[in-house]
Amino acid sequence: MTQGRLPKSPKPWWNNDCSRAEKQKKRAWGIFRRYPTEENLIEFKRARSHARRIRRESQRSSWQQYLNSIRGHETSKTVWKKSGFRHHRGTLDNILLLETSVREAFVRNQNLVSIFFDMEKAYDRTWRYGILKDLYHLGFRGNLPVFIQNFLKTRVFQVRVGSTLSRDFYQREGVPQGSVLSVVLFILKINDIVRQLPPTVKGTLFVDDFQSPVPQLT
Repeated sequence: MTQGRLPKSPKPWWNNDCSRAEKQKKRAWGIFRRYPTEENLIEFKRARSHARRIRRESQRSSWQQYLNSIRGHETSKTVWKKSGFRHHRGTLDNILLLETSVREAFVRNQNLVSIFFDMEKAYDRTWRYGILKDLYHLGFRGNLPVFIQNFLKTRVFQVRVGSTLSRDFYQREGVPQGSVLSVVLFILKINDIVRQLPPTVKGTLFVDDFQSPVPQLT
C-alpha cells in the first residue's frame, strides 16, 4: 500500500485573483531570499500585503454570495416581509406596512386587529435540528453541514465571581451569542414563521418580533 497526502478541499472563495496574488508573493519571496536587500524586502512586504487584501475581498464576496443563495429561492413578496439584519432595511419598513394595512381598513370600512408577538430568549431557544434540516432542504451537503453541526454542539457555561465558579450550565438548544454565523442560522430558522402563514394572512418579521394585521368587517 502506498501512502500519500490527501488532496486539500478547495476553498469556495479562492479564485484567479487569489492565485495571481499568491504567485506574486512567492516570486517576491524567492527574489528576497536570493538577494536580501532592503529594496527586495519592501517589494516582498508589498506583495504579501496585496495578497492578504485580495484574499479578504474574495472571502467577503464569497460570503455575500452564500447569503444570497440562501435567500435566492424565496419570492420577492416573502423577502419584503423580513427587515431584520438586512442592508438598508429597518423597523420603518414594518411600520409603513402596518400603516398601509390601517389605511386599507379605513377605506374598506373595516376594523383592524394587529397581533404583536415577541419571542423571549429567541436565540437561546432556536431549534438546532431544525436548522440542520433547513440546510438539507436548501441543498447543502458535504463539509458545511458537518461544520455547522459541530458549531452548534452542546456548550457549557460557568459564572465566576472571584475564585468561586458556579455549577455548569449546558446549552442544549439555541445558537451561540456573539457570532456572525449565529445571526445567519437564526434568520434561516425563524423565517419559517412567515412561510407558514396562509395566503389570506399578512405578517411581517423583524428579527424575533412578529406582527400580523387581521382586518375584520364592522
